[in-house]
Amino acid sequence: MLRDYLADPSDQDRLLLTASANAFKGKRQLVWSNGLKARFNLKDLTDEELAKKKEEPADILSIVP
Repeated sequence: MLRDYLADPSDQDRLLLTASANAFKGKRQLVWSNGLKARFNLKDLTDEELAKKKEEPADILSIVP
């Protein structure tokens, strides 16, 4: 939807994007399957811990105005 909107903005695409954003706002979009974290020895980190964790910089693929 976003790609369509960026290529040729239309009211229909804008309305679909807005409806989609509103439907997913505040919702969980990623869920770990049972046992996956244990299999890879991962632990839950708080937002603060994640913010302090140093990561390599991300590549910018696109900027949406």
